[in-house]
Amino acid sequence: MDALVGDGRAVEDIYPLTPMQAGMLFHGLSQAEQGVYFEQASFVVEGVHDPLLLGQAFQQVVDRTPVLRTRVVWEGVAEPVQVVEREAILPVRYLDWSELSETERHRELGALLERDRAEGLDLASAPLARLVLARLSDSEVQVVWSFHHVLLDGWSVFQVLSDVFSCHAALAGHETGRALPARRPFRDYLAWLQAQDARAAEEHWRGVLTGLESPTALPYDRAPRQAHTTRSSAWLPLELGEAESARLSEFAKGHRLTLNTVVQGAWSLLLSRYSGQREVCFGTTVSGRPADLAGVDGIPGIFINTVPVRADVDGASDVVGWLQQLQAAQAESRRFDFVSLAQMQTWSDLPGGVNLFDSIVVFENYPINDDVAAEHGLQIREAGAVETTNYPLSLVALPGRRLSVALGYDPDLFDATTIERMAGHLTRVLETVAADPTLALDRIDILSEEERHQVLEAWNDTGREVAPATLPELFEAQVARTPDAPAVLFGDEHLSYAELNEAANRLAHLLIDLGAGPEQIVALALARSVEIVVAQLAVAKAGAAYLPVDPEYPAERIAFMLGDAAPVMVLTVAELAGRLPSIDGVAVVVLDEPATLASLGQQPDHDPTDADRRAPLRLAHPAYVIYTSGSTGRPKGVVVSHAGLASYSAAEVEHFAVQAGDRVLQFSSPSFAASVLELC
Repeated sequence: MDALVGDGRAVEDIYPLTPMQAGMLFHGLSQAEQGVYFEQASFVVEGVHDPLLLGQAFQQVVDRTPVLRTRVVWEGVAEPVQVVEREAILPVRYLDWSELSETERHRELGALLERDRAEGLDLASAPLARLVLARLSDSEVQVVWSFHHVLLDGWSVFQVLSDVFSCHAALAGHETGRALPARRPFRDYLAWLQAQDARAAEEHWRGVLTGLESPTALPYDRAPRQAHTTRSSAWLPLELGEAESARLSEFAKGHRLTLNTVVQGAWSLLLSRYSGQREVCFGTTVSGRPADLAGVDGIPGIFINTVPVRADVDGASDVVGWLQQLQAAQAESRRFDFVSLAQMQTWSDLPGGVNLFDSIVVFENYPINDDVAAEHGLQIREAGAVETTNYPLSLVALPGRRLSVALGYDPDLFDATTIERMAGHLTRVLETVAADPTLALDRIDILSEEERHQVLEAWNDTGREVAPATLPELFEAQVARTPDAPAVLFGDEHLSYAELNEAANRLAHLLIDLGAGPEQIVALALARSVEIVVAQLAVAKAGAAYLPVDPEYPAERIAFMLGDAAPVMVLTVAELAGRLPSIDGVAVVVLDEPATLASLGQQPDHDPTDADRRAPLRLAHPAYVIYTSGSTGRPKGVVVSHAGLASYSAAEVEHFAVQAGDRVLQFSSPSFAASVLELC
């Protein structure tokens, strides 16, 4: 204790860190070179005739605000603590830029911000802030206020500046100078935090996170290396026009939605489109100020927390109904938003060391407030802030007459052009939502006209007409073109296109009789062979999606895949049937058993039509399912539609210039995605 406080006379208080502060401390120390959680607020104040008085006003606020006199101690103690010093002198640097041109001033400001950021802050020394005041004219001062996020959130910045402007008015002899409001100390929040129901919070977050096995995939240009330390250090700002912003606000108010919910919904939709997953997860920053703590809005400190948002992006849902459900779910989560992200991680199904999410949405509803400055005869302009998060992708939204959005990204993982495209997609989603709230989610088009032309025309300009078609249609068209050409060779076995088609047709009719059809899965526990090619085509002709299960996989892996995918049946051969685990409710069809062979012999060999199938086969129906390796969590079944398969096949045929007479080796395991290319 002596190492913390000496003789005790210089220390006012000691208390533990909040869970959020503990996480910030960890990342702040481990990623110090990236400047994580180092905050810079820069703005010009008009109406300040003496910069010294503004510096004194900042010091007066430091003197009366415990959190601004706090340092962090983590060495030599069982758990990190925050120590409030009785006195702390805010370092203030005064500069004179009054003789500089506007261009020179902006250049000096940029250089100052860069040097200041490189200097960083020592978490062990109070105060965790410093100030630069540069005179621009007789009444204008450029302010650069740097501080560590571990002590202040955005709302607290607003409180501190409000007090600073009031103190400045009093020092300058203005009538607006008045006694500062009484503010409760941050330790009162610590007491509230310790009184919360941890068991109810755990139950809630376990319910939210159950089944989440990997973070939502992002459209990286370069995949993160294992040892890579991610951060959002580059930023792309954008603004909606005033008319678009007003329309979006009116849409939100008219349907009792917050603008924050609308932004979160737009981000959910984009993540779903980018990842190809219906269910997505990202982080969001919440204020963390509990309504049942009296005077909480007046307490300076760090209350914000980052919590997961898990959204089911159901393409059939209308915009308004879906957003209202999203908002209701977030309102329920707000009751338990005091739990640390690290704790939530342990309540999920993700393995240790894997993040719950890799992107974050921050909705800033407390910017540096010009109204408070105006009360004291001051005006703020050119306000800006610089922040680096430890996520590879961040979205920060700021409401106003023009909705401002900034996309922060890790330049080691994303190209600037990729982020520019994402910004365009986000803008289009927000504008589309406001324009037609009855639209179904899957009808929202995120592509620009240029992107649409590239995808639909430029990339498909192969010199020949290729109409979208299902796998059976594509194969049957080839049969019609080359019925006698060899289609599949295996050792001494070979089948022509006509023979392969007839074999697949007979099996397809049998599968239809056994209950297979669109939106259903048929598992294939078959080795690389003529049989698996026949079975893959037969399942597609029946309208179902095939799931290849490599019989060489461990029994546990096979059991997991079959249990997770819940196929209507499993096709295999006698030699392999004994290796398969028994799955309740899943029939096993042994293709080379006498009874099955007899049934196949009685089936017609014509192409099944929609009249034969249990339901019409459409391009949007699943064609196949292949499971991931599970290297970042439990394996996931990835479903690919007939439309996607047709586009993929056409592109690869063109890319490799496949021609009549070429042979493709079925080299991959049937359970590996490359096997689909080899088949087609």
